[in-house]
Amino acid sequence: MEHAAAWVVAVLQVIEDEVEELAETGQGAVEQPITALDVYRVLRRVVDPPPSVDEVAAVLEFLASPLLGGVVKTEGGYLPGAEVGTVAQRLLDLAEPLVGAHQQQAGTAAYYRHIPIGDDNDRY
Repeated sequence: MEHAAAWVVAVLQVIEDEVEELAETGQGAVEQPITALDVYRVLRRVVDPPPSVDEVAAVLEFLASPLLGGVVKTEGGYLPGAEVGTVAQRLLDLAEPLVGAHQQQAGTAAYYRHIPIGDDNDRY
């Protein structure tokens, strides 16, 4: 898992590049699902060390979480989901309370602080 964050970025970049290429060539949106093997074939040439097909599949499953929406799982693979910037913001939003809780001393009543739900939750 040492390289997991880099692989998440690389997988998102491969999908974003595919969307951009189709748009530039006038072919429209991605209609055929993208598979872990499709992504692996690109990443093995550009990422060092490259992830395995199973690791790419795990990243795609992670990105398909409703909390992130980076890709949409379909029969036969994945379709592009939210834009990279949106996925990045969602990850930051998820990480912030975890980091804050971790920084407080474990075992105290204050360790799990109340996090108010604001009006910005509708952006997901």
